Amino acid sequence: MNDFTVNEIPVVGENSFAAIDLEMFGQDKERLHIPHGMFACLSISMEDGTNYLINDLKLLQPVMDVLWDVPVWVFQNATYDLIQLNALCNIQRPGVPLHVIYDTMLAEKDLYSGYYTNFSLKDMVRRYFGVVLEKDKYEDIKDRTINADILNAYAIDDAVWTRKIEEVQFKQLAEDEKSNFVLGKIDNPMVWVVVNLSPVKVDKVRWRELSVVNASKAKSLEAQLGVNVMSPKQVKQRLLEEGIKVESTGDEILAEHAGHPFVDGVREARAYRKAVSTYGESWLEKHADENGLVQASFNVTGAVSGRMSSNSPNLQQIPSRKMPVFREFFISKYGEDGVIIVADVSQQEPRITALLSKDPTLIAAFNNGEDVHSAVAKTLFGLDTIEKSDPRRKIGKEIGLGIAYGLSADGLYTNLKEKAPEIENLTVEKCQEFIDNYFKKFPAVKRMVDRLVQEGYRNEYVRTPAGRKIHINIHANGWERACMNYPHQGGGVDMLKPWTYFLLEYTRQAGIPFGLTMLIHDEVVLDVRKELLDTYLDLIDKSFKDAVALAVPNSPVPFIYEVGHGDSWACKT
Repeated sequence: MNDFTVNEIPVVGENSFAAIDLEMFGQDKERLHIPHGMFACLSISMEDGTNYLINDLKLLQPVMDVLWDVPVWVFQNATYDLIQLNALCNIQRPGVPLHVIYDTMLAEKDLYSGYYTNFSLKDMVRRYFGVVLEKDKYEDIKDRTINADILNAYAIDDAVWTRKIEEVQFKQLAEDEKSNFVLGKIDNPMVWVVVNLSPVKVDKVRWRELSVVNASKAKSLEAQLGVNVMSPKQVKQRLLEEGIKVESTGDEILAEHAGHPFVDGVREARAYRKAVSTYGESWLEKHADENGLVQASFNVTGAVSGRMSSNSPNLQQIPSRKMPVFREFFISKYGEDGVIIVADVSQQEPRITALLSKDPTLIAAFNNGEDVHSAVAKTLFGLDTIEKSDPRRKIGKEIGLGIAYGLSADGLYTNLKEKAPEIENLTVEKCQEFIDNYFKKFPAVKRMVDRLVQEGYRNEYVRTPAGRKIHINIHANGWERACMNYPHQGGGVDMLKPWTYFLLEYTRQAGIPFGLTMLIHDEVVLDVRKELLDTYLDLIDKSFKDAVALAVPNSPVPFIYEVGHGDSWACKT
């Protein structure tokens, strides 16, 4: 049992950090990324071991004001606590930098991503201290049926264990300078970005209209095809009649037969059916409020590579390539006075390939402002010039993009059959020749691939250019691909995160809304007032340059971004 005082203002003294935990009554698990419910209590465990519990809402602001003098606030899953606290009291002071955050969950991921899969408080307490916590109080807290003494002890335990975990992690990070840099400069600051994200607005009328159209198209196509496209048995039988024998009717298998009228029809009808079931009326009812505003949850580190993830709803899965029309429905909440800004890093992963490989041909292409896919195709096929419409450019593009993911001849064949059906006499063997020739023409890239795999095998981890560590399970299928993939994917997000954090600080300094609504892989989306467009474009540029300098200082490869603005998310294609 941990000692604590109730409803007393904490004594800061010489404490360098305070572990903080918030408990709320009446919350829905599906909406924890949105402020709601009632304040239950705030528990605090200071560096010196003194503990405080605040269950009087009137004391919350004075307590947080005092805690401002503690250099570092420590949380477990800081995004949740700060989103809720931000709605209950003032924790962001105008005119001064945002408070330094330390998130034990993010720290554990930066230390052990790919090694462990679970990063909850319960997991870490058991991992480090051999203690099994009782963490089954959610329903009792939600319904306010929990005994007050039990709630108090539960809350204090959470804060104390969070403090103890930070102390263990601090020692580990002191011995891992690169992970400490990623945590302190990239991931922990990103919590404030998520806390300050604005909801995005969707055009509910046009969304519903499209759902009706998609349902009609699916029905019409199925009538023409004469099968229920969602029935593997019916599709397989019809394929056999068409002279195509397959083991299954999954999209990856059907993609190998792209160009066949029946196959293309099945895939198209399925796409319409899926759009109706996934992005129909039910999507609006669940995620959009009466004004069409959608507030999604974004996780600072949602993938092993360090990439962010999104849920409730997953905005990263909104169709873009196959059904780009959906992006037209994401519009400005300011109406005619607003504008959507979309910016992304230009050819980010090929640039990271050039950086990691130090390939002179790739570096020269980027420094000369060439289209890298055309440059690869020219080198690959020994050409002086190549048009963007030339199918060989598509070969160069697919190899250049896929090589970082361990692209195989089978994978290249499938990609080209779907994206470049005009290429004649294409075979898996021919695709292997393309890959072999690529490595001959770009030997530094081949050396990079071999080096990453060797390092992954030897160290059982790889790092991004910024130093993010991702552990590799060398006994798992596909571990070699992971060695190539993670430094590229993680390297990209190591640039995206500080880009948005610098933008947050610059907009605060300028006294204008943050404006950021979505982070979609290497893309940022803002919703701002038209009168401030030029200001935001300037700050986006300044923030990007700062992020590049942080993530890849003195890079021989130039990193640039592209930006568009207009009436909807579709303004940049």
